[in-house]
Amino acid sequence: MNADENAADALTPEVSQQVDPTRARVVQEFQQTRAPGYCHFDNAGRLLFVGSEDNTIQQWNLATGECNALNGHSSWVRGFAVPRSGETFVSSGYDGDLIWWVRDSSLPHVANRIHAHKGWIRSCAISPDGRLLASGGNDRIVRLWSMSDRTLVAEAAGHQHDICSLAFHPEGNHLVSSDSHGVVKVWGDPNWQLTRELDASSTYFYSKSNRGVSGGLRSLAFSSDGRLLIGAGVVGGGDPLGQAVNPGAIVFDWTSGEKKTLLRARGNELGVAWGMICHPTDNFVAAVSGGLSAKHLYFWKTSDEQPFHVVDLPSPGRCIALHPDGWRLSVALHDGKIQIYLLG
Repeated sequence: MNADENAADALTPEVSQQVDPTRARVVQEFQQTRAPGYCHFDNAGRLLFVGSEDNTIQQWNLATGECNALNGHSSWVRGFAVPRSGETFVSSGYDGDLIWWVRDSSLPHVANRIHAHKGWIRSCAISPDGRLLASGGNDRIVRLWSMSDRTLVAEAAGHQHDICSLAFHPEGNHLVSSDSHGVVKVWGDPNWQLTRELDASSTYFYSKSNRGVSGGLRSLAFSSDGRLLIGAGVVGGGDPLGQAVNPGAIVFDWTSGEKKTLLRARGNELGVAWGMICHPTDNFVAAVSGGLSAKHLYFWKTSDEQPFHVVDLPSPGRCIALHPDGWRLSVALHDGKIQIYLLG
């Protein structure tokens, strides 16, 4: 994924001031035969990779609309980690595997596979300098790997429940992990020991009648200046199996660890915010919701509880990705449709 022109570098202040989510509109649309699980653009902004429930990665060429299936995982693909430079990217799946892909030919091919976890890998993240890969899932252990030689660097144990999401601080000296019961742990470099916990317990719900659990922050992201940590998932509700939970996000002050804002969905929408991004201008947060009545694309200011713009989706949202140019969003839907939105 070596880009001779890295589109991320084109996000100048002049351009970013013109990005306007209230003018969001679909400019491209693709259709997959199976529902997507996760999506990510390559660094050049020419390709979109979408994890599919047929265990493949669908590689979409944005210019031609051509789609190629990448085979490697034996279960659903639920994560991607893409360094800013180089020909390698990593995918993670419910098979417990991390796969290093090399793109030195027409299609990426498997260069290395590690059975990294027992059970599902629910999230992976790459450090800002591209040296480390973090992974976590149902075995409740965070593992850090060397991107260069693919060896295990460190393990961080302490979660009592399934790990849902991971994110590195922009300075690279801290890693954050959240689990299904709303426990958020912060691990510090150089030894990746636990330094503190943040309270997201309000995102955890248990139904005594159905003995069902729902909650946790399913997506984590930092503001580009590192001052805020945003976690999206469930922020209210009651009956998990009936999906009577409400999507939204929590904004934390990184320095104090205090909750600043609760970002709520519209009305009494029932579902989960499955994917979320913080725009590099720090002007807004975007998230997709999916569930019983949840099928929306939300835009919030991090200081305001209510969204400033909402887009109705044709099907429940599954994941979201920001294009390197900062102008486009990919939204993957439960019905297999992939929509590309232009924010302006």
